Amino acid sequence: MKISEVSQLLGLSTETIRFYEQQNIVNPLRKMNNTYRNYEVWDIFDLMECIRYRNMNFSMKEIELMMKKEDLNFLCLKVTAKHDEITKNVQKYQFILNVIEDLKEKLETAYLNIGNYWVKKNLELKYSTTRNRFVPMNANFSF
Repeated sequence: MKISEVSQLLGLSTETIRFYEQQNIVNPLRKMNNTYRNYEVWDIFDLMECIRYRNMNFSMKEIELMMKKEDLNFLCLKVTAKHDEITKNVQKYQFILNVIEDLKEKLETAYLNIGNYWVKKNLELKYSTTRNRFVPMNANFSF
């Protein structure tokens, strides 16, 4: 299969396929009498795997190692590490989203509060020397 056919099949540009070649993801055969690349089924499979890993936000170096140089345990460790990284980022962005939603709500209702005042009781805190932090007064902590 020629590069243009692979490009059309996978929805990749020919430049992207050549880049993956330079990164040692695929190594298509070249015919002796010309310079055309001949992509075989395994080359297409490797390109599909590369696309899958790129969609998971792995770097090209990681993809090369995962596909060509390392064993199954390495692959499992990399996927687990990526899972943990993404989970951490999701939690971080969920926290940020909650803060933004709270601020948005306050800003949308701010005009309703112009000229209105109220007193709000704050939670009383006591410093715990055993825990080296402030804790609520009504919390059931033993000191």
